[in-house]
Parts: sequence; structure tokens; C-alpha cells
Amino acid sequence: MNGKLTITIEPADAELIQRMEHYRRNGDWLTEHGAALFGQHRGKFIAIAEGEVFVADSRQEVESLAQVKHPGDEPFVQYIPKEKSERIYAY
Repeated sequence: MNGKLTITIEPADAELIQRMEHYRRNGDWLTEHGAALFGQHRGKFIAIAEGEVFVADSRQEVESLAQVKHPGDEPFVQYIPKEKSERIYAY
């Protein structure tokens, strides 16, 4: 290795940026409205797309339901454990 650092800047992928914005928006919606959903749908997967909630037994099924209804969106998917427990999230 020669000790030199090379930094390459590539143009932003507009489609990827848009998908990320949709995903973030749907995740934010779940953060604001999710408390009621967590109690109702334990043991299920939920997906949020365009502010609409989809519920199914598998990740693939819930993603499919959301994408059929909102094909241009990037759904936010989360599993809700059957048992309520305390969790600590850290970076």
C-alpha cells in the first residue's frame, strides 16, 4: 500500500434518494402512531405505506400487500413480538 487516500465522489442516485425519503417518512409515521398498533398486532408483521397500515403473518406477505396498494412507495416493515418486554437500543 502506498499510503495515499483516494476519495471518489459519485453522482447521487435520485431513485435511491426518493426510496430512502419514502422509507423514512413511513418510519416517522410509525413512530408517531405506533403505540396503538403494537398492542393490537402482537406476533405479526406490520408495514406502513403512504400512512396506511398493513398486517400479515410474514414479512414477505406484508410487503407484498403494501406494494400492491402503493407501488411507488417504500414500505416500513416491523415485527411486533408476541410478548411485551423492555428493550434498550443503543448505537
